[in-house]
Amino acid sequence: MTGEPPVTITKVRSLMVATPLYDGAQADYLRSIIGLIGAAQQRGIDCSFAYLSNNASITRVRNILLGTFLRSSATHLLFVDDDIGFVPEQVLTLIDQMQADDRLAVVGAPCPKRRVNWKLVASACEKGLGKANPAELERFSGVFALEPLDPAAGVRVDQPLEVARIGTGLMMIRRNVITDLCQRYPELRFRPDPQDMMDGQIEGDLFALFQPLIHPETGHLMSDDYAFCHRARDAGYRIWAAPWMRTSHTGPARFAGALADLVQLSAAGSSPSSA
Repeated sequence: MTGEPPVTITKVRSLMVATPLYDGAQADYLRSIIGLIGAAQQRGIDCSFAYLSNNASITRVRNILLGTFLRSSATHLLFVDDDIGFVPEQVLTLIDQMQADDRLAVVGAPCPKRRVNWKLVASACEKGLGKANPAELERFSGVFALEPLDPAAGVRVDQPLEVARIGTGLMMIRRNVITDLCQRYPELRFRPDPQDMMDGQIEGDLFALFQPLIHPETGHLMSDDYAFCHRARDAGYRIWAAPWMRTSHTGPARFAGALADLVQLSAAGSSPSSA
């Protein structure tokens, strides 16, 4: 990997939020977007939005949204999925952090998987956490996939963490990264189909920077977001996670249980051995 390409820091900040929509957006996402609009207005940050729905190919959708961003004048692109909730102020502060630090070209928020880490929940209970308000145990239920470049260095929650790759559940990318990658990978240029034109928002060729690829060394198939990170790192950019950012991930859940189990729990709590 080469050194980071130079970037000109400017005080002008503008954001495009790009979201692939398939079957509608979740409530947490909508609340976050509404909050982002108001917070951006207060800070004087131009904020625009790009959506693409009814397309089952997430790879194609991300590449089309990328083309929409390039036709805009926005300085930063925020990919956020329609089932992700976030803190609007943290997103806007991230823009300032990325402008102030040349290294922060691609930054993502750790997004929990759609499953519960029951071991951590049990551990939190054993430590007395959530005793006053059991609903707070949700804070300790997340399952995250992170690949730090230096696992031995540990994680400081107030500092960016360099990672090999991160998902596009919530990912912020500086404009110069995208324009540079388009120049570096001319073989990824493709001609969009008529249905990709998004009512005139797209014209000319696009670049498949999110095209999945097979890792040349490991032979593993890399998904669209991981493939983008791989190309960015090969071009000299570094990938970061923002451990301080809070997100939610909404999805289908399975609920199970029986009255017999609750009776057993109640009996165990009132037995002499539990006193």
